Order: sequence, then structure tokens, then C-alpha cells
Amino acid sequence: MSSRDGINGASDGKTTLVDLLNIVLRKYFVATATLPVLVVAADIGGLNIISSEFASVVVRALSSFWPTLLQQYDAISAVRGASHAANYALFFLVLLATIPIGVAYAAHTYQKNRRLMKETNERDVLALAVSLVGVVLVLFLDGVKESSKPIYNFSVDRMGLYFIRQYVLFLGLFLAVIAWFVVVVRIIDYSAGGLDGTDSGIPGPHNDNT
Repeated sequence: MSSRDGINGASDGKTTLVDLLNIVLRKYFVATATLPVLVVAADIGGLNIISSEFASVVVRALSSFWPTLLQQYDAISAVRGASHAANYALFFLVLLATIPIGVAYAAHTYQKNRRLMKETNERDVLALAVSLVGVVLVLFLDGVKESSKPIYNFSVDRMGLYFIRQYVLFLGLFLAVIAWFVVVVRIIDYSAGGLDGTDSGIPGPHNDNT
């Protein structure tokens, strides 16, 4: 990287949305990758931090926009017990709490590289489309299934390895939030006159006199 928060973009010194997402995701992964391992260890050891009553209230509140989370929580509670389901709720509470931190870092990284952003290209559009598919999968389609392929379908195992699977899927949700946040910021930045069309990555008005 050219600077602490700079991005190695194209050979012309410019960068794209995908380049920015790569650096944010790498930082996020380094900061949070041990979380599922720690939760699995705590879960196996019988450690509980929040009560099952509080966990149930939280999950049912989140299920208003995340219905599969409630299905998963109820399945864990039925198979492994309420205390293990409470750990599952805590796991996602912690992950959700990291999103504002990730957004703040993305905003900081964007601010440092805002005048190096290239015009939106096919890779950027593809990244946005994939991120939307990931959101739909995580929030609405990843229901509980009786399956011999737990990597592809959510299933409750006695070791709690589903924490690792769900962390990987959550990375997709996190990436979608960051991607669309950056897009909105770029649009606002350009609309407010903070950038011209060339620097913002959004085509600006053509000037025939130049």
C-alpha cells in the first residue's frame, strides 16, 4: 500500500470500489477471525455470558428483518439447549456491533482515497450484485435443513462448528453493508460538489469548451 490506509489500485494510481472493499475486508477479517473459534471454545466449555431469556428477546426482535436467525436459534435450543442458543445470539450481537466500526473504517479509507477513485466498472457492478445475493441468502434463505452437507446448509452439530460457517456467511453481509455505504457516500460526495465527475468515479457533466 502506498500509505497506511492507501490502496494498491491500478497501474495508473487510481482505485476502484473493489479495491477499497478488499482492504476493508482484509482488516475486518484480521480483527475478527478468532471470534468464532473463541465462541466455539466457550460454548464447548459451557460458558454463558447472557441469559437465555435476554437472548430470546434479542433474536425475536432481530427476526423482524432476519427470519432465518430465529429458525437457527430455535433449532440450536431444541438440539443443544437454551444456553447454547444464547451463545449463538451473543455471537451475532458481537458481530453486528462490529459493523459500525467497519463502516467508520471504510469512511476513513474512502476519505483518504476519494480523489483516486476510478469510474465504476464491471467488477464494481458485479461486486454490488453479488453482495445483494449474499444478503438475501443470509437473511432469508439460510434456514434450518436436515442435511449431510452442513457447509451448504445450516444444521446443528454437537461441536458448535456452525459458528464458523455462520461467520463466513456474515462476512458477505458485512461486505454488502460496506459496499453500499461507499456507493451512497460517493453519490452524496459528488452531488454536494465535493468531487468532479472524473475524480468521484461518477460521470460528470461534459464541458465542450475544454
